[in-house]
Amino acid sequence: MIRIGSGTHIVKIAAIIAVAVYILQMMQVSALVSVLFAFSIVCVVGSYVIKCIITKKAKAIDFLILIIMLLSILKAGIRFDFDYYKPAIIVICCIICIDLCPENRIDEKSRKQIVALFAFAIVITNILYYFGGLRYKTFGSTSLVSLNFNNPNEASMWLLFIFLILEGSVVKQKKLLGKCILVGCCISLIPMLRATASRACLIALALYYAMMIACRIMAVQKLPKWAILLITLMPALAYILYMYVVVPNLEYFESVLSFMMTKNKTLSTRVRLWNILQEDLAQSALLGQYETYYSEQMHNSLGTLWGRFGAGFVTLVCVKFFGAIEKLGETRRQLGLCAVWLVGCFEFGFFGGVAGMYMMLLVLPAIMRQDN
Repeated sequence: MIRIGSGTHIVKIAAIIAVAVYILQMMQVSALVSVLFAFSIVCVVGSYVIKCIITKKAKAIDFLILIIMLLSILKAGIRFDFDYYKPAIIVICCIICIDLCPENRIDEKSRKQIVALFAFAIVITNILYYFGGLRYKTFGSTSLVSLNFNNPNEASMWLLFIFLILEGSVVKQKKLLGKCILVGCCISLIPMLRATASRACLIALALYYAMMIACRIMAVQKLPKWAILLITLMPALAYILYMYVVVPNLEYFESVLSFMMTKNKTLSTRVRLWNILQEDLAQSALLGQYETYYSEQMHNSLGTLWGRFGAGFVTLVCVKFFGAIEKLGETRRQLGLCAVWLVGCFEFGFFGGVAGMYMMLLVLPAIMRQDN
């Protein structure tokens, strides 16, 4: 029997959908992206339901998350508009994928096929970027590249996922030629990541390698619970440090971190947004203000989720993520998922990705698994 949600098949399906959405979005084929979005929802929710049927149990925390979300939306008011509910659907799919990802295993043949698929996606990306005009298509009035995604930050989130998938595959690639191809694909993504000017993704990538080196030096096979807790709470800690340490000393930090500044990217760009968010959270801490924040991304994952669904929802999401990281077991798999989570310190991260990005959460840990 095929165990959907914990076997090769769901990972392969997730990879195909993710790559298809990624390429079609760059080519601006919106109709097919919408179809794949609907199909991805069926796959994710179906995987979770079948898992519950097979294991004959469902977790109470999952029902609590759903109940709080529904209460937040009911408090905001019912609308007959799919776009109004779409952000909530994407968040639920992200949470399900976080829950399913620790169990995913793939065989060696399937791993090679999936890696080849993402390498092909990078070839297409380079063709569209250098020869298809994406290099010169900037976002709004800025000089930032968005690769035809909703914004540069979303594009960088896709690039980070693909980078980690390919980089995580280099270790298991036995042939030198294969290693060189994968390394070349990763290197080719760096100029695009820089062109998006997503400091959050670049910082997350730097932290990924810093943590990886530290784990190698200290021979850590599995992250300790205190480290997992620290990483889980990092988006909240980043918000607190930014508002109460950086902002009061803005001139000093802007001079020290001037190498990270651009005309459209300064340390003060988030102050206005986070001040508004802080005021709103004080008024609606329990269930949030979905009617206000369903279409807003406040450049912090936990802050945006709090703004939409309240404190209880954010707490339960952190519990789910903590549990998933602990179950992953292997340091490389844990750090891969931690890297994409840490983007949430200064962006909405994968929670705000275009339809299908959450499928990458199923693929990344499976590819990085060392005992496939």
